[in-house]
Parts: sequence; C-alpha cells; structure tokens
Amino acid sequence: MRKSINYILGIALSCCIVVVLFGCDQAYTIRRMSGDPVINVELIYYDNPEARNKPGEAFPLDLEKLEVLEVLDSSMIESFVDKFHISALGGLDRQTLFSHDGIGVRFIHEDGSFEVITLTTVNGRERFFMCLYDSAGNVIRTIDMAGDISMGHSTGDRLFDRFNDLLDEYFTVRSN
Repeated sequence: MRKSINYILGIALSCCIVVVLFGCDQAYTIRRMSGDPVINVELIYYDNPEARNKPGEAFPLDLEKLEVLEVLDSSMIESFVDKFHISALGGLDRQTLFSHDGIGVRFIHEDGSFEVITLTTVNGRERFFMCLYDSAGNVIRTIDMAGDISMGHSTGDRLFDRFNDLLDEYFTVRSN
C-alpha cells in the first residue's frame, strides 16, 4: 500500500514539474543576425500591403518599397548597435509572417550585405520579421520571430515596445 501511495505521489509530482517547466514564460530576443561590422544604420518604412493581406505567404524583398526615413548619425552607430539586443519575457505563438512590412531598421555592412528587421501589425497583432540579405537583396537567412508575440506583462516588458523605444531614442523622425 505504501508503495502505491509513493508511486501515485511520484507521478503527481512529475506532472506538476512538467506543468511548471512548460507553463513558464520564455525570454525572446531581437538582435542583429550578423556579426559583420555595421557602416550604416537606417530607419526604414517598408510598404508591403501583400504581407498584411496574406501574412502566410513569402514575398521577395523589393527595394523600391523600402523608404529610408532617416540615416543614423555615424557617431551614434556603435552605441545603437551595442544596444540593439532587446529581450523580454513572453510567449511566441506559431509562425505567421514571412515578409517585411512596416517600420524597421536596416543595418548595412562593409561588404554591402544588410539586415532588415521590421515590426508589422497584422489583424491588430504585432509581429517581427528579420532577414539577412546579400548586397543584391537576395535572402541569406531569416530568423523565425514572425509569430504573435503575446506578452502577459506590463507594457514596459513587451518586446515590440522596447523596439519602438530604442528607435525613438536614436531617431529624430520617431520623436517628432
């Protein structure tokens, strides 16, 4: 009888541990995809209604749709790059966005390759899409941060709010 009780308690404890481990929030981070030196940082707007209308489809980067809103002063590039490691707790749902749209940042490297990180609102939910491109605009790789980021914390803990706060801190277009 005692073995049965210990067995049942062991199973119950194991179930509790599994629930606690898988029920906890995870930390998510937005950071540059490449370690290559950055020679230029731009605040950009990428107008891609196709991504909003069909977020489950991938559309190639069209540099004609990319509008440079502001170029970061060269004296601030190193500081911005150092701070561009944004973390927050939250849950990441399934991948739902496969193309750029909206406000973002473009990091340009010495070899002409560049990274684009955009924050898009689709159906009232904010999503990130991040991609590294060669100098011709061909995809080198993407990072799957394209799901709904659903934060159960205060506004200050939300990843997209921290992203916007960093843009506001460094770019005058955002603070006007």
